[in-house]
Amino acid sequence: KRVLKYSPSYLIIVVSFGAHRGLFAAVSTLYLKYLLEFLNIGKTFKEILILILTFALLFIINSLTSNWFYHFFVPIKHETILKELQTDLFKKAHTLDLQKYDDPNFFNDFIWAMDQSYEQTTGLIDQLGVFVTSLIATFSITGILINIDLFLGVAIISFAALRLYEISKLNKVWLETSFETN
Repeated sequence: KRVLKYSPSYLIIVVSFGAHRGLFAAVSTLYLKYLLEFLNIGKTFKEILILILTFALLFIINSLTSNWFYHFFVPIKHETILKELQTDLFKKAHTLDLQKYDDPNFFNDFIWAMDQSYEQTTGLIDQLGVFVTSLIATFSITGILINIDLFLGVAIISFAALRLYEISKLNKVWLETSFETN
């Protein structure tokens, strides 16, 4: 909620960029498929060159958008979110009883909360982008592979589903352990 309040575009662009990365993985797979087909059926050099140059252009666009995202957009948005979260926590601290600050445990918890609120908030949104990337890449590449070989596509979907289940269980255990230790 707070991220949407502080920087509504952050969530939208992180998810969109995750989709972009997932689709680029699929495009890379299609490129390889068509390149091998073109070489196998004996397409002309000009046709193969057009395919290679098209993918090279897409690769350059992907590299430029990735650099913009990771080196410009994310640092600026992270800074904005950090500033707003700290401002909210300082406003909350301003309303608290001064005697609480004499308690070292309270002060340590307050500092820890300031640090963790930023890391957890931005980390959650960033992981959502990674999830979207993985989801789109898995399903689009699996669709391509089903088109090539049905058994292979079904096997990949099965392994991906098992892996997602395993990861969700591991994350649940990690989260429970994290809450117990803090």
